[in-house]
Amino acid sequence: MKSTILLVDDEMYNQKIYSKILKDAGYEVLIAKDSQEAFSTLEKTKPDMLLIDIVLHGESGIDILKEIRSDNALKDLFVVMITSKLTTRDDQSAGLEQGADGYIVRPIEKRELVARINAFMKHIQTLKALKISEERFKIANSILRHDITNDLTVIQSALYLYETENDKTMLDEIKKRVEMSLDTIARQREHEIFLNAHVELDEYDIVDVLNKVTINYPELEVSINGKGKIYADNAVFSVFDNIISNAIKHGKSNKIDVDITADEEYCTISFADNGTGIPDNIKDKIFDKGFHYGPSGHTGIGLYIVKKTLDDYEGEVYVEDNNTKGAVIILKMRKVMS
Repeated sequence: MKSTILLVDDEMYNQKIYSKILKDAGYEVLIAKDSQEAFSTLEKTKPDMLLIDIVLHGESGIDILKEIRSDNALKDLFVVMITSKLTTRDDQSAGLEQGADGYIVRPIEKRELVARINAFMKHIQTLKALKISEERFKIANSILRHDITNDLTVIQSALYLYETENDKTMLDEIKKRVEMSLDTIARQREHEIFLNAHVELDEYDIVDVLNKVTINYPELEVSINGKGKIYADNAVFSVFDNIISNAIKHGKSNKIDVDITADEEYCTISFADNGTGIPDNIKDKIFDKGFHYGPSGHTGIGLYIVKKTLDDYEGEVYVEDNNTKGAVIILKMRKVMS
């Protein structure tokens, strides 16, 4: 997904040249010529970066920056001010005092402009990753405190009963709770290792992804039971789409039941269709790259993509028999702890 930049500049030449340079560098560029257009755009979308010319007709770039920093919904946006060699140091200082994250001084060569924007964007991604890590740590820490506190409370009560009533069965309860606490700590440690190794993954609501994918198949009857959140990236849409399109194209399905369940670490997503099913003799091959089967052929191309993506997520995909008709594809993906 392309990073988005909102350029606020009232000079048409600057709009055209900056827009072309940044688009050629791989960015999506939005244009606003003044404060009104800028905030109208910000009501609809939140860009990754704002480039704001200090000198504008009407409200200045510094004034726009002040408004952004005073708005709770916008105050964390990354703002780079565009200045010129003729701009006074007082103007530059005012921008920094109002919370500008950086400056670009023009005239500036195309190569330097792209290099600076890339450097800013890399910094933005680092800040986002840190923020996500902090939020995940807070959630994990809260869960850990909650579960350990519950176990300690039970241990405390069991000790009291053992001491006052000599109830030796309480020793078994204490032992069980100690083991539960150790298991909780171990799971949290594994979860932390996974997140540190996959900082690029975001949180996705399974039902939301399914709804966005299945809207492209209006003739397909879909039922969704359960809910959950998983760690994934944008490829998760392709994963779900490949499973569904494979069931329709190669399995001749017109109905899919999706069941979502979860344990302490994983969400399990079951796609059960009413199609022709998958013969037993090819079930261990359908995830192979370039596998061919039947008149439609290439039945494994989409599922190979699914397998590779799940491997990247440290998840799992496999086939089960449908008790009635068709096939069942099972996905196991890391659950978001909450």
